[in-house]
Amino acid sequence: MSSCSDEISDSPELAVEPKLIFSSGFANIRDTVVDPSPTATAGRLRLVDMGTFLNDRRLDIYEYHSSLSCSAYVVVSYVWKGNLLVADPSRPSYWVEELGAFSVKGAEDGDPISLDVLHHICSAALSCQYSGSHLWLDRLCIVQTSKKDKAWQIREMFDIYKRCKICCVLPGGMQRLVSLEEETTWIERAWTLQEVIVPYRSIVLF
Repeated sequence: MSSCSDEISDSPELAVEPKLIFSSGFANIRDTVVDPSPTATAGRLRLVDMGTFLNDRRLDIYEYHSSLSCSAYVVVSYVWKGNLLVADPSRPSYWVEELGAFSVKGAEDGDPISLDVLHHICSAALSCQYSGSHLWLDRLCIVQTSKKDKAWQIREMFDIYKRCKICCVLPGGMQRLVSLEEETTWIERAWTLQEVIVPYRSIVLF
């Protein structure tokens, strides 16, 4: 089985069209483990197309040969293990999952990613002026099974957040949105300060 190429290119950054490395409809990824690695190349920036996500209900991930030529994008700040789903419909924090959720290969230890939460992120981001049309979410845009890609992405993390148009903060994680009254562990994360201060603008989704 093929996997992420660990060859990090040293060639000059050229204006190359982004490469679609993953594309699948919601019905095909619901309750599955998504794996973008087979067609990915280590050391590349990847972004999710928010337009096709909202309009076509499809998860499209593009890989860019040059970070300088990538589309304008938003980033997401969240905790991998956030607030749990609430089973009691009478509670204010009860979350109705309509679209489903999925996991990512190599990051199964994190909470499932709710398609509904992603939908809220894309809707909120696109409603903001100059937000861009794409989304960077570490779980999807870093090849979790590649040590070389992780190392490259960590080195680039400051610039990834610095170049974004907006940072969307999900205090309760990717399983559900939380209410203003709920406690979360988001502020306790080591990366929190950088993820909120470095971007030009940040918004919090509840």
